[in-house]
Amino acid sequence: MTTSPLISVIIPCYNHGKFLHKAINSILEQDYKNVEIIVVDDGSGDDTKLQAEKFPGVKYVYQQNQGLSAARNTGITASKGEYLIFLDADDWLATNAISINTGCLQKSPASAFVSGAHIKISPAGEILEEVRTPVNADHYKQLLQGNYIGMHATVMYRRWVFDH
Repeated sequence: MTTSPLISVIIPCYNHGKFLHKAINSILEQDYKNVEIIVVDDGSGDDTKLQAEKFPGVKYVYQQNQGLSAARNTGITASKGEYLIFLDADDWLATNAISINTGCLQKSPASAFVSGAHIKISPAGEILEEVRTPVNADHYKQLLQGNYIGMHATVMYRRWVFDH
């Protein structure tokens, strides 16, 4: 029997309240359901709090502006998931992103993270290109030689990565 670990999706947000609903909806529409959503408001002056509170169950955390890295760290502390994803407020996940990445991590218990492809979309909503970098061997070496992860929201981390 396969277990369904809790996935924490952390959304750092600084004055991006107008985009937040799309990011949150992309998580709620996942085919994987054991997910917690944490919005870290990094001192926004817009309606970020109001937008986050429109979604029951979304955990809203406010902090004075400290920057993106600090907001992500706040999200890690507030989260409970075995696996973590960082999703910017103006990005969204494909509907099967969480289930695919969870499956990959469950098949490879020693892996610290898994990453996937992403699609670039124009401001007008047109698909520009799918960015996919196959890595079949020597993952660590290839990461050191050139960052093949084109977009951080495609990465799902194991919690222990942040504990060490």
